[in-house]
Amino acid sequence: MIKNLPLVIILGFYVLIFTEGCGRTPSQPSPPVTTPGPNENSTIPENHRLSCTENETYQTACLNGGSCFATYVEYRTIQCACPKKYVGDRCQMIDPTIIFGRENEEKVTKAGLAAGLTALILFLTVLIFILIWHRRYKRRKDREKQNKEEQRIQYNNGDLNNGNYK
Repeated sequence: MIKNLPLVIILGFYVLIFTEGCGRTPSQPSPPVTTPGPNENSTIPENHRLSCTENETYQTACLNGGSCFATYVEYRTIQCACPKKYVGDRCQMIDPTIIFGRENEEKVTKAGLAAGLTALILFLTVLIFILIWHRRYKRRKDREKQNKEEQRIQYNNGDLNNGNYK
């Protein structure tokens, strides 16, 4: 069994790596990090913001407490800065991560648990096969050793050739 110890250690190491890796990484990429504005509610960074005109504010019609702002990079673009709970061009939709965020976390946890259990079962199966092979190997060697010992005893007693060795 000591001969197989490095193999068992290596397999155990890889099982830990695979099971830990499955539980840590989410199945979907995380949303981009944004810097909050001065009101700490917006999801759009404050860089290069300009005030909207009255006509632009009316035209954009931000909903759910969103505020109009304009940016000027080659041409003027009007957008809504949404509070943290809302997304969309006009802040018209509730942020799906609020509703479905827990479900995704639960799915990742369940997937990690399933992968870990599968890896454990695979590891135990391989370990059982190694133990069975080692036992059979040891029995065969013991039989060979016993047969050689019996042959040596028979040879020493003169019974090697049908018991008539003289």
